[in-house]
Amino acid sequence: MSIAAADRADVTLVRSFVALPVPEHVRNALADMQRQLAGHFPQARWTRPETLHLTLCFFGDQPEEALDKIAAIMLSVSARFAPFVVRSTGIGAFPRKRWARGFWLGLEASPTLLDLQRTLLAGWRQAGLVTASGTFSPHLTLGRLRHPQPVAAELFASSASTAVVSWQVKRLVLYESRLQTTGAEHLSRRVALLGG
Repeated sequence: MSIAAADRADVTLVRSFVALPVPEHVRNALADMQRQLAGHFPQARWTRPETLHLTLCFFGDQPEEALDKIAAIMLSVSARFAPFVVRSTGIGAFPRKRWARGFWLGLEASPTLLDLQRTLLAGWRQAGLVTASGTFSPHLTLGRLRHPQPVAAELFASSASTAVVSWQVKRLVLYESRLQTTGAEHLSRRVALLGG
């Protein structure tokens, strides 16, 4: 084994992502939505409310020093944005509304949210930290089904009144994601307050 290969073998990689955390009152509302859906889909695997977040960028496995670069750009960008409000747009299913493999709560793609995510990505790309350029579709994943199942259209109509949530975004968080047999555990590694 070469010295370079040996050095790479010693590097600890951290599975990481940057997201907007979801406050407790929204998590409680989402837990109510999940309970309603669970009455129709008892076999679904529901996202634990305490792990819900709005992902802005998933980095995958990164060396520890890359987290410092990710956080530095996160701090720089967040200082230029004032706190803003995120609002829900309703419950939906993927891959199709009538044939579900999972459920999500859509979030309004406000100009501020889109600008924040684009500015962060531009900074991380310039630093060589990300190359992905997929479309950003703000949502919170509520749960997943092992096998796709049909969904009655009226299910989403009856959930519409309870699927209205909003919160003020005040911070960005760089999370470490540790995969466990019970699901992923998310640990906060860095926090950046909007507006500095």
